Amino acid sequence: GFIDMDHATEFLRSTQPRYMLYKMARPLGMGQLWDEIRLGPFGEDGKRDPSRVVVVVNANDLRAEGIELSRHLSWEKAAEDFVRQLGSNGRLDTLVTCAHLLVRFDCDGLIYHRGLEELPPVLYFDPERAEGEFVETHLGQMIGLTTAFTAGLAMGLASHGGNIEHGIRLGFAASRRLAKTGFRLNPED
Repeated sequence: GFIDMDHATEFLRSTQPRYMLYKMARPLGMGQLWDEIRLGPFGEDGKRDPSRVVVVVNANDLRAEGIELSRHLSWEKAAEDFVRQLGSNGRLDTLVTCAHLLVRFDCDGLIYHRGLEELPPVLYFDPERAEGEFVETHLGQMIGLTTAFTAGLAMGLASHGGNIEHGIRLGFAASRRLAKTGFRLNPED
């Protein structure tokens, strides 16, 4: 669809959010909206701050873009694959160099990559489960798990002064809650 980029830019200029969260799906790292978002939110001084951009992607979307990430072997192997493959896909350079890239492995693991600072990625994982096991032991794959994660992340960022680690924990809790209970109108449904 068509995006009115002038309207989007003016919205960003007027709201001046602390963080910009972008739940990205394929195609990764491209498009008018990404070109605008990756510049970061506007500050009070009118300048853009790319250090306040947080992107959430699914490992399967990276795999579909040609990044080889191990599945079901070990969390350490997946992290090694991620680091090794990081710069191998030139089309994803803008994604790899963004300030905060969160790569979700279903409800079981996550790699937090800080491309702007060029710090080593941090791996968060459930030591008792491989990728996809939490979802499969409950209701199975369903739409909305990444949205639930992103909502929990936003809540953590908003309530703890921009603490991304806290946001990641709340994101995991929100996506796991959805995977366990599904969509409900109320507790009795």
